[in-house]
Amino acid sequence: MGKSTQIQALYDLLKQQGIPVLKTREPGGTALGEDVRSCLLKSYADPIDALTELGLLMATRRYHLKNVIEPALAEGYVVLTDRFTDASRAYQGYGRGLSLDLINNLHLQFEIDRSPDHTILLDGHHELIQQRLWARGQEEDRIEQESSAFFARVRAGYLTLAGDEPERFIVLNAQSPASVISRAIVSQLMGEIA
Repeated sequence: MGKSTQIQALYDLLKQQGIPVLKTREPGGTALGEDVRSCLLKSYADPIDALTELGLLMATRRYHLKNVIEPALAEGYVVLTDRFTDASRAYQGYGRGLSLDLINNLHLQFEIDRSPDHTILLDGHHELIQQRLWARGQEEDRIEQESSAFFARVRAGYLTLAGDEPERFIVLNAQSPASVISRAIVSQLMGEIA
């Protein structure tokens, strides 16, 4: 089981403990974001280039941050976000070859000036993710149809980001049983959340 399972498990645990918590995702998290998500995951006759993809993500990320994440944080909520700024660095930067300086500057220009307190990285090979999709009978979306080389670059990018900020990243083996991953997440985070 992957990140969706883990974020839901953490959300449920925090709710049970009476901790105000919001679960959201990117792209998505708002009606606008969900519409853009649908566009980004759909295959078109004319492919979406990397810069267009990044621009759509930046616009919806700003909207999501200003209308969902920041208001929730201001009210004292713990916000669990399935992907955020690191995803653009890994996918559009390392995966698609856009400059990390460009991505970081766009975050500044869009006033996306917030980093997660913690980032959980479930590290695993793309083949593992494909096997899980096939087991669920899901069709691959536009991103999931990318080459193994693309996903190898994305994975290497995430691991580089984690190596650059080891105090923020919690890297866990995605091949571990879901219960083992959940316990590791809880043991690393609960002292700071509660």
